[in-house]
Amino acid sequence: MVDLILGLRELEIESVVIYPQEGPLSDKLKRLGIKGHCMNFSNCVHWKSNLPWWHPRKWISTQMNGFRALRKVMQNQISMSPIVKLVKELNPDLIITNTLSIDVGHKVAMRCNLPHIWHVREFGDLDWDFYPDFGLKRRRRVMKACKRVVFISQAVANYHSNQLGVSFNHQAVILHNGIASVNELQRRKEFRISRKDNNCELFTFVIIGHIKESKGQIDALKAFKSVLDSGSEARLVVVGHGAEDEFRCMVRDLELESKVAVLGHIDILDKIYQEASCGLMCSQAEGFGRVTAEFMSWGVPVIARDSGASPEIVMHERNGLLYDGSVASLSQAMARILSDHNLRDQLGLAAGLTAYKSFSSQRCAENFLTLVGPRD
Repeated sequence: MVDLILGLRELEIESVVIYPQEGPLSDKLKRLGIKGHCMNFSNCVHWKSNLPWWHPRKWISTQMNGFRALRKVMQNQISMSPIVKLVKELNPDLIITNTLSIDVGHKVAMRCNLPHIWHVREFGDLDWDFYPDFGLKRRRRVMKACKRVVFISQAVANYHSNQLGVSFNHQAVILHNGIASVNELQRRKEFRISRKDNNCELFTFVIIGHIKESKGQIDALKAFKSVLDSGSEARLVVVGHGAEDEFRCMVRDLELESKVAVLGHIDILDKIYQEASCGLMCSQAEGFGRVTAEFMSWGVPVIARDSGASPEIVMHERNGLLYDGSVASLSQAMARILSDHNLRDQLGLAAGLTAYKSFSSQRCAENFLTLVGPRD
């Protein structure tokens, strides 16, 4: 979202962000000089319990989700008047909702008689484990009322079209994220060129993301172990929060503590990308792949699972490698890129070019304006 706002600013279009609480997002907006207002409103989703259907706590959790949903509706109803008042004072041309997890933007747009664009950046249940409070019928109704539904990838668009049982037709547009300015992408390109001849460093695989089963860190660890067992030398760097302690235990059980670094959450990732030899994207359902695009922008080849939106970004043997989701396939791809220096350079160069052409914030903003314009 922030990169889109910055791209629109360069086109002399100002944005104002309304957010529900102070935190990292509001801090970043203030640091970048982006106008923002903190207003009290709630999400419209819940997280289901993983307990079996017959467990008493499962029933309690389901009932509590219903009570919480009603409470959130009441809270949003109370918050609606000050938000509507603020929006009328700002007098915007349109309202954009930036996530599936909130629907306040739709309600405010209806009250202010403004066009509403829903920018859908996630699968919802597949990647973040959340579900709409009042079911898919209500989500379908809200989406159909939008002027446009902007999907972050074709994979996400197809999923929601199938899940909701609707065809969005002219409403739907696909827009991949921008990740940085053209100048920043150029800087990253120059950095990679300046160090590409330094092949004395230990080959480093890097995987970044929330540590949980669906993100694939365990598969990456198993595949990495297989690569080492074949006699190759490398290291694996794992960045992200989540099930860190459990993952460290697995590393210890496999006796890989000297080869695997589990770094936890890191805010500024430039140094990680700079030191990476190859990026791993092992997620089962990646809505876009911001991390994939970031790797590519630094000229780092990526091995990605052939699922979700990854195949839209990583073209097999052209700017990266795809694997079929199995540990054996991932291990083979890792061994291949580790041993073939020419392939590594070729894919890294193509990855950087793809990022430069496709993922600048300016290009994203220009495409956004084109896509959301009148098409009736």
